[in-house]
Amino acid sequence: MREHSADVAANRALLLGAGRCEELPLADLAERFAEVTLVDVDRDAIAAARAMLPAEIAARVHLDSADITGTSAPLLEQAAAALASSSDAERAAQALAAAVDTIEPNDAFVPERSDLVIASVVMSQLASFALTCIAERCTRALPEANPP
Repeated sequence: MREHSADVAANRALLLGAGRCEELPLADLAERFAEVTLVDVDRDAIAAARAMLPAEIAARVHLDSADITGTSAPLLEQAAAALASSSDAERAAQALAAAVDTIEPNDAFVPERSDLVIASVVMSQLASFALTCIAERCTRALPEANPP
């Protein structure tokens, strides 16, 4: 990644699904680029990544808490409605499955033009935030479905 970033203009880098940047050379990128934007649905994670940098380069790192697919909020709304209208775990599971089938990605997230875009491990993480939230809500809403 370092060798490829040397081939592009050093104005703006965009890191999609950045998280805590554990697999990304954030310090190197922040030193090289005038501006680096970290995008992730988990604002705490990208804030923690920036906090690990020395102050002089951290100032060039901007945070954008966003769902790049536009699916998390609608999915969580559908899940809340499904749980509220379900009397037992089986009906809730059916309602949740139906809700998932209705969600479509959208173009709500439109990034600024960048010289370098990195989307490291994004595909493996696209649904994890929403699914974790749904699992937590299911546990609270349907305690009888959870083994002790």
